[in-house]
Amino acid sequence: SLASKNQEILEISNDDDVVGDKYGDGGTFTDLKNLLNSATDGETIYLRGDYKFVEGSDDGYNDFFAHQSYGKTITLDGQGYTIDGSGKSSILILSNKDNVDKYITIKNTIFKNAFNPSGDDSYTGGALRLVGNGTVINCTFIDNVAPRAGAIYWGYASNVKIDDCKFYSNKATA
Repeated sequence: SLASKNQEILEISNDDDVVGDKYGDGGTFTDLKNLLNSATDGETIYLRGDYKFVEGSDDGYNDFFAHQSYGKTITLDGQGYTIDGSGKSSILILSNKDNVDKYITIKNTIFKNAFNPSGDDSYTGGALRLVGNGTVINCTFIDNVAPRAGAIYWGYASNVKIDDCKFYSNKATA
């Protein structure tokens, strides 16, 4: 019967993943960069684990963050997981300044221990540097440090909305 065939299908499919979205199970900044780079326009990336800067494996990202210009609309939903700079690296630079019709949304993510030693304005922002259109919703920023904008920096000609976020012990050193 149709009911028994539907029951069989429901029993086979017990995965909550949505086709067309990406899921990250945690790891290093290299893993996070690869996950973000693999997203297509309009996709949502869901974190299912923490990400942490690991010296040795993530070297080179400390001035260049986990991800850079992308030219696509994406949503990063941390689902309460943490992205940790280990006191050695900034976390994310997301830019869509040349694609004004694209939008970045970051939500439900904890950003902590980011460190940006650069005095260069193009690399300000300890945890996040956003250039273009974006929204940061329900995120927490803890112990992030940069010469300017210890937690979040948004660049020129940017339209960034910060909503329901918490900031603890972030520091601008300049």
